[in-house]
Amino acid sequence: MLINCSIFGQELEPVGKKLQIGFRVSPNITWAKIKSGPAERAGTGLGFSYGLEANYRFSPNYFLCIEALVTSMKNSISLKDSFYQGDGTVGSYYKDIKQEYKFQYLQIPLTMKMKTNTINGTRYFFQAGLAPSVLISRNVKVSADRVLPGDGEWFSPNASDKDIGDFQADPNNADSKAFDNKIGIFRVPLVLGAGIEYDLSGNTAFTAGIRWDNGFTDIFRDKNTVGVNNYLGLSLGILF
Repeated sequence: MLINCSIFGQELEPVGKKLQIGFRVSPNITWAKIKSGPAERAGTGLGFSYGLEANYRFSPNYFLCIEALVTSMKNSISLKDSFYQGDGTVGSYYKDIKQEYKFQYLQIPLTMKMKTNTINGTRYFFQAGLAPSVLISRNVKVSADRVLPGDGEWFSPNASDKDIGDFQADPNNADSKAFDNKIGIFRVPLVLGAGIEYDLSGNTAFTAGIRWDNGFTDIFRDKNTVGVNNYLGLSLGILF
């Protein structure tokens, strides 16, 4: 007996609509991964993605997926040591230095999506690709404690330039930086996802799945620090 069938087979289901357009939202758990430098991860944060997607069918079970997403991420890091901040006459050493970043990226994910044939109104999918991203907003909140409470207060966590926290590597040189908290504009992560599509009516389908966005380009501009940020999200959407 010859059995000619496959989960991603082309004989089991007729070719349907070539182009699907829809939208998706995704609450995310986000975190930073420090590969080298004076900083370390300080917990996880919550983020959110929303936007449009288009799936172009070039084979009965294979699709090219293009998306346009706005993605918010929150990452926290802490500096491992104590550092000085001051002007040489007034200042203090600070410890427990924590930097909380809020990012917003414009992402254009480009992935290959493989879908099973319909099973009781449901199709299962897996997708993989890249998501080139551009930073469209960035904010950082810095907190720290003085090592010696009697030292003169210098640190101002509410400075309007959003770049406070550039603690000094050399107490006698106000321009030296122990850590530069500025962030790079471009980010490129690997995207992996899996989930289901459930037929609602006609060409309309509800989608749900898990997406892992794994950054592999350095996000920091600090010359001594290398790190990436990632998120794991629950993706929900509608395709037409």
